[in-house]
Amino acid sequence: MLTARWRSGRARHARRTGVPADSGTLASAGERIAEQEVDVGRPVAGAGVVTVLAAVLGFATIAVLVRLYLVANLRDGDTAAARPARALMVAGGVITAVGLVLVAFDPWDTADAAAILTLVGGSIVFLAGSLVWHRAVSGRVSRSRALAIGALVCFACIGFALPGVVLAALVFAVLLLLALVASGWFTPPSASVRE
Repeated sequence: MLTARWRSGRARHARRTGVPADSGTLASAGERIAEQEVDVGRPVAGAGVVTVLAAVLGFATIAVLVRLYLVANLRDGDTAAARPARALMVAGGVITAVGLVLVAFDPWDTADAAAILTLVGGSIVFLAGSLVWHRAVSGRVSRSRALAIGALVCFACIGFALPGVVLAALVFAVLLLLALVASGWFTPPSASVRE
């Protein structure tokens, strides 16, 4: 019944827009997904342990980004100067999510330019927004965020030699360490000789 409703919707869409109903539109993709029968108890073809690991790693990375976003926005408050940084943080999170999807499609494949630019670049955009936010609110530059950006730049440089899932794990590790520092659970060693 649902598939029949989608077919009639596709026909209406084809009449209104002039786009053929079988042209590979989003509706036809939804129909193909709906027509596939998947047993709940059987694994989906091609979903290996590493693919599941990449998906879990992706969800964990997004959860850490959300945590960093909420810590910055709830703890530090909101100022007019910091509002553009919020857009950078959200854009960086979305770009990172795209990179994680690219990695999840083929986790053992060596990271290509698209995966590196979206995964590492999106995280850098997020951290740049976080850095701008912290500067606007507190008047200081966060050393931990600057060091995290530096580490991510290093990972981007060697990313072409790494499998996508390893690159995603490295990005996750940097973001998790930053989240632990931001929440006060972990204090990095001081470089000061006075302490």
